[in-house]
Order: sequence, then structure tokens, then C-alpha cells
Amino acid sequence: MAEVRKTQLRFGAVPFGEGVYRLVVPAEGVAEDRSIPPTLEEFKQRLRALAGTDFGVHSPRWLTRFGDATRLAERYRTGRVLLAGDAAHIHPPMGGQGLNLGIQDAFNLGWKLAAEVNGWAPEALLDSYHTERHPVAAAVLDNTRAQSELLSPEPGAQAVRRLVSELMDFEEMNRYLVEKITAIGVRYDFGGEHPLVGRRLRDVGLKGCVAKITPEH
Repeated sequence: MAEVRKTQLRFGAVPFGEGVYRLVVPAEGVAEDRSIPPTLEEFKQRLRALAGTDFGVHSPRWLTRFGDATRLAERYRTGRVLLAGDAAHIHPPMGGQGLNLGIQDAFNLGWKLAAEVNGWAPEALLDSYHTERHPVAAAVLDNTRAQSELLSPEPGAQAVRRLVSELMDFEEMNRYLVEKITAIGVRYDFGGEHPLVGRRLRDVGLKGCVAKITPEH
């Protein structure tokens, strides 16, 4: 069953430079059919209702609707059926994490399917897809929910937002949040004690390394 939550967001504006802004408003009550593309007039009506002005918005480059439904499949594999991307998880678009999450699902699954098809996959390799990727999606759902709450205009949420902003002044905390949102901090549990085991290899400077490629004739 889908979780029904009412957003607390009134409206938000993000400057893109050169007089261009991205504006977000709740679309509740605007249209019964959410599959119908929104219009500029609908958008202006919501701005006037929430902000008291439409800010003179005009010439939209892009209009779209999105929701805050949050769902995660219980299993990524049942027999020959495997789920990836939006078929496995949906969440609010905070931080633009959905595309990254889906691509990493496909990357993780792709080579394992190839190994199975080509006959060299060890036993339970395909099952490791769920084991590795399901916790990653669960973490993304948690942090997008948290970010959604921080958008609330309520005093409690705003106090937490200010506190998080102060904590981000610390390099260690800032790095932690950046790695979480960008998925650079993902670590698969391979049982190794070294902190780099199961993690993405960071950029490493190479010195005096020469690669030689001999083309086939």
C-alpha cells in the first residue's frame, strides 16, 4: 500500500543565473488527472495563492509534476524476474538521486546477468544483486524523506534545517553528506576489514605508468 503524506512545502525558488529560476509549488487541487501536463496559468494560480504574487513568471522552459510517494520492492529477484530502477524503488526527487540509483542498479546487475548467460557465474551471484542494492535504495529513501521534511515551513523543521546547515561547515560532516547523496559512499559488505574493501576506488594519481596496446591484425 502506498504511503500517503501531505507535503508541508509552500513554495521554493532556486536561482539558475541570468534571471532564470526554478520554482516548485504544491499542485494539490489543481488537476484531478496528474498525467495531464501542467500549464503556466495553473502554476501562476498556485503561486498567487501561496505567495500572494506570481512574481511575473513567464516563458517557462519546462513544466512538470512530481509526487512524494516512497516505495521499495521487498525483493529485487524472484526466479527469472529481476527489478531495477523505478520498478524497484520510487521516492521524492530530492538531490536528483533517482537517476544515479537506477544506473548503479543496472551496472550491478548487468555484468552478473552476462556472467550467468555465459556460464561462468558462481552460485548465488544473481542473488547478490538484491543483497547489495536493496540497502542502498533503502538509504536513499531515508535521506529523501529527511530532505522533504526539512522543506517544511514549520518552526521545528526549520530549526533542524539550521542545525544541519551549521554542521555542514565541518569538513567531515560535509563530506559524509556529499558522499551519501552522490552515492560515492556506497560500500558493499564483502567481509573485509579494510575500509576500502567494497567501496568505489577513488581517483588515484599515477606516476611513471605506461600502457602499451598491440592491435590485432
